Amino acid sequence: MLPISEIWRISRTVDEGWRSPLADAVAAAWGLPEGAARWLRSSATHVFVIPSPGGSEPPGYLRFAPEGSPAAAKLRTSVTLLAGWADQDLGAVQPVRSTRGRLCETVETPEGRVVAMLVPAAEGAETSVDDLSAEQAAAWGAALAGLHASTAVPEPALSPRETARASTDLAGGTGPAGPPDTALDRAVRTIAAEIAALDPDQHSQGSCHGDFELDNIRFGPGGVTFFDADEAYCGWFAADVALAVRDLTGTTLDSSERPELLAAYLAGYRSRRPLTAAEEASLPLHSLAASARLVRELDGVRDAGRTGLPEWVRELDASLREHQDWHRERLLQNPV
Repeated sequence: MLPISEIWRISRTVDEGWRSPLADAVAAAWGLPEGAARWLRSSATHVFVIPSPGGSEPPGYLRFAPEGSPAAAKLRTSVTLLAGWADQDLGAVQPVRSTRGRLCETVETPEGRVVAMLVPAAEGAETSVDDLSAEQAAAWGAALAGLHASTAVPEPALSPRETARASTDLAGGTGPAGPPDTALDRAVRTIAAEIAALDPDQHSQGSCHGDFELDNIRFGPGGVTFFDADEAYCGWFAADVALAVRDLTGTTLDSSERPELLAAYLAGYRSRRPLTAAEEASLPLHSLAASARLVRELDGVRDAGRTGLPEWVRELDASLREHQDWHRERLLQNPV
């Protein structure tokens, strides 16, 4: 996620009609007129929607991040991956090329240089976990397995992670405002050791999506379509599955276990590629690693200070703090 300070900075350029001169500069690289882009949200990147004239066509989504930021580096990788996955008919939306024929543009704006891409709306309907059917869960699992089964990784290839370190590193503390949390550090080191000890003969690795959750996919007559690859990396396939099904396993705030849907998901996954018993058994371990990584990452996201903040920024920080505390407590209460 982008730092709160970055989200707040860009929000100050947005007018009452949700337009921004920054977004206008970015949209121009795709030949779009001023005022066409309307701020939708800022999370992993800044996202502006491009409504179609008269609503006759699906909208597009302009996504960008400051040049030189981790989010911009991820965007450059994700646009290439999406295009490659779309070419392989794996369900990805096909990014729209700029007027110069590029999938990704670096644009000078009134707020500095940004890296940008444009994607069309995904076909199909968004489905919440409360409305998810077993058939949809199976299709969802099969779609992720299709990505894992694909052997063609678009260039630039994803660089391998130092699996244990990238999955669990908390940099030895609970955050910039507090002292080191030795109990938490011990829990994280245990998780790291368990991941490092995984048998590669039983646990497969490769190109992972990194965020194949329900809010990043759509269900339609043609199957599952997805549109976000910002968190893509090389790593354990089981970790990618564990990340995707967090709302089915009760490992996100306010979620609950849904064993029937999880079973349907895993059956759908296995219809496209194998998932060993050892990999299925490792899902809780990888889920804990994801909690560890989230706790650490939110230290950098929650950077807006405490004075002079508008109410919505304070509410966002409070929400993120609640999530961070929940995952920190989960790490302390769930020994591997």
